[in-house]
Amino acid sequence: MKARPETLDSGLRALLRLASAALLAMLIGPTVSAQAWADYADGIDAYGRGDYAQAFAEWQPLAEAGDRDSRYNLGALYFAGLGVVLDLERAAYWFGKSAEQGYALAQYNLGAMYAQGVGVLKNDDAALYLIRLAAGQGLADAENTLGDFYRHGNIVAVDYEEALGWYERAAGKGWPDAQWSLGVMLSQGLGIAADEAEAARWFRMAADQGQYLAQAELALAYLDGRGISTDRQRAYFWLRLAIPGGFEDDEELAASLEARLSPEELAEVEDWLQGGAPP
Repeated sequence: MKARPETLDSGLRALLRLASAALLAMLIGPTVSAQAWADYADGIDAYGRGDYAQAFAEWQPLAEAGDRDSRYNLGALYFAGLGVVLDLERAAYWFGKSAEQGYALAQYNLGAMYAQGVGVLKNDDAALYLIRLAAGQGLADAENTLGDFYRHGNIVAVDYEEALGWYERAAGKGWPDAQWSLGVMLSQGLGIAADEAEAARWFRMAADQGQYLAQAELALAYLDGRGISTDRQRAYFWLRLAIPGGFEDDEELAASLEARLSPEELAEVEDWLQGGAPP
């Protein structure tokens, strides 16, 4: 099989994660008028039904009045061109306003934009600073991205132990990309003693969440008996799930495994696919 990529693009993920009305209440407390609360909730409702222009109209006055969640949401709308003309500079502006008020998602997204030079001039120092701020608040995506930085030497010098620490934080929160990365580091012995069984455990946790690279790695672990017992049937199952990730070699290997399984075994795999996972 072809070598698998060492990392996923950790850049502009989750740019449309909107703050909930409950989170708004927690963040801004009783100083906000009942009308402002209603307007924000109306924006959430409009967004949910796909009326992005109305969502923008509800959130814009709140953003201009200083509400950090509404500022973040305007950034997300401008970034995706939902309800407004796509404008990456305006997206960065509103993410920046929200980030200044300590909103972790805004800090992360603006940091990712600085890292890639999207909507702003590329600035590695600003990217690292902002993503660290978000990670310091426990944002799993930011923790995972710092792990990627240290593992691959992006922006910072390679430091496998530092990478492991950030991946462990994010993986412990259930972040599938970090779980996959942690499995890779354990499998390869990067910054830690190699442990194929522990690697397979993390691959399984990520695979159960649909992380296709972890699904492919788990399939290979079953095929080669790396950290788990050899099981061609389970290898075939996980390859079937990984194939939509786009690896042509996975299709070839899956076809080879299919030819070696009995009709009864194949029928059982189909049952697993209907149910989501093998026992």
